[in-house]
Amino acid sequence: MKEKRYNGDGSITLRKDGRWMVRITKGFRADGKRNVVTRYAHSEQEAKKILKTLRVQLETRKIGAPGVTLNEYMEQFLEVYKKETVKAVSYDTYRVVFENHIRRELGYKKLADITKNDIQRLINEKSQVRSYSTISKMKVLLNMCFKHALEDDVVYKNPVAGVRIPGKKEMGVKARQIDILSQKEIDVLKEAALGPITDDMTTRFAPAFLLMLNTGIRMGEMLALTWQDIDMEEQVLHVNKTMTIIQNRERNEGAPKVLVTTSEPKSISSRRTVPLNSMAIRALIRMREYRGGELRETDYLLCNKNRGMVTQEFLYRAFDHILEKGMGDEYVHHGLHILRHTFATKALRAGIEIADVSKILGHGSVSVTYNTYIHVGEEQKRAAVERLEEIL
Repeated sequence: MKEKRYNGDGSITLRKDGRWMVRITKGFRADGKRNVVTRYAHSEQEAKKILKTLRVQLETRKIGAPGVTLNEYMEQFLEVYKKETVKAVSYDTYRVVFENHIRRELGYKKLADITKNDIQRLINEKSQVRSYSTISKMKVLLNMCFKHALEDDVVYKNPVAGVRIPGKKEMGVKARQIDILSQKEIDVLKEAALGPITDDMTTRFAPAFLLMLNTGIRMGEMLALTWQDIDMEEQVLHVNKTMTIIQNRERNEGAPKVLVTTSEPKSISSRRTVPLNSMAIRALIRMREYRGGELRETDYLLCNKNRGMVTQEFLYRAFDHILEKGMGDEYVHHGLHILRHTFATKALRAGIEIADVSKILGHGSVSVTYNTYIHVGEEQKRAAVERLEEIL
């Protein structure tokens, strides 16, 4: 007898032995062939009931799905499929996101029982206490895990598909306002960087801050720069690596918990050539003067006594020390990213095209630059309207 199909979700066939065969596809195997569930019934009516039950089970991901929990599957997914295929810093990020935001909240549930509503509820709750960046990473990790489980035939639908991340305006933790250095703070940095050479270790870092202020490079990129990356003749520097701090997972007793190393930038756009203005050149010259003696191209611009890379903690302390000493009662603590924000804001206010600023910063797209520094665009529009008023 020709098989009867029911809305494309399975089929019923009368066999020669008089039994009714029910078949429904529950996914695909690793070789690309369909993974078919087969059941038998003694009547067509019974077969229809079986098929209906299978459809419900398929919809709720319960057909043949093992009782593995999300925690168990995620551990396997990270250890076997991600640890050796992504950068160590990315693996550490996945680990932190999983341990801090997924393991306790959702990981105890069976993988096959987790629904879109479960994940959306978790995303909504976390969005009230965590940043947009953290929520995005949660969704990315869960989506990768469930897509792999789908290919692994452990689940039959990806429950992350269709999950919505609340807009930034809906987030409980608002993005921090973009601050930039005041002119007085900039003058303090200039004086520390270009003033008399001293033995003050914190002041020795001042030229690096001046270089960051005039190029917009990130702190990790600054720490990874070697003299080989500097072309004084062409007046450019080449960004081709960044400092990374990763967990030391092979450490023996007494070994450091983390390793400081360099890695390639995360994106193609981050690999770039940055022009050097006269102030940046002066900062580099001062850095050479501080070094004195033999200077190898492979040496880091900022290095310790063993010619190794210094860590970010040194820069944080030096930056605070210089500003606190120079600003007195007006001192305000800033993170080092304010140097990059100041560069971008000043560049846009000076009339440099946003596309050019985006390339110098190493952003993935102009829209990233625009969304980050939208306040500058609003200032420029207001100024343009005011000029128009004067003309009219």
